[in-house]
Amino acid sequence: MLGFRTAVRAHTRSWPVSKSFVGLGRWNRSINHVCGRSVTSIASSPRSFPSFGFDEVDHWQPIEEERLPNYQAEKYYPVRIGEIFNSRYQVITKLGFGTASTIWLCRDLRERRYLALKVHVLTRDLPAELVLAKYMNGINGKHEGAKHVRRVLDWFEISGPHGRHHCILYEPTGVDITTFIHRLKGAALQENLTRITARVMLMGLDYLHKINIVHTGDTTTVDSI
Repeated sequence: MLGFRTAVRAHTRSWPVSKSFVGLGRWNRSINHVCGRSVTSIASSPRSFPSFGFDEVDHWQPIEEERLPNYQAEKYYPVRIGEIFNSRYQVITKLGFGTASTIWLCRDLRERRYLALKVHVLTRDLPAELVLAKYMNGINGKHEGAKHVRRVLDWFEISGPHGRHHCILYEPTGVDITTFIHRLKGAALQENLTRITARVMLMGLDYLHKINIVHTGDTTTVDSI
């Protein structure tokens, strides 16, 4: 979660994390399944968020994606806390940002679940992850590694002040494995965790290779374990 300062800024400014399409090495289970609670299909009402009573941040002081090289504000969609996308997904808080998108925790009002909403910057082309998602959805057959690959749950387009933006919904995840390792004593995985981690990652990669997809993500974490 972001700190108090970022949440305040989200009320007044425009606000994208470009992570790998593959959710390999993710450790925390989805918050939709914490303590084994199931998700119901009864629609919920939108939540109301306060719009006053916060310390204001200097409007001219750049933060987060505004500090990225070649940042252009008009490329980003100005997401607002409490905003509802596609008549269904209400933004709760910001999760991250990058050169290609911002990512937000949102609540699916129809299914009463939390999801990660990725709002892409302006682009003429369909995001590569959507191209892959459509390709994967058309593949039949079962593979044990399929459950270790992050899936696109929904996608749509929205109109912004300067053009169209692609929006993608994923199941929210916890910290990435690199962060997890650094929080451990000695910044290293125990042998039993290392075995499990390697097995899960290899299963996911094997599944991708079997359906002719090559994962080109950073291998630094793989090398470290």
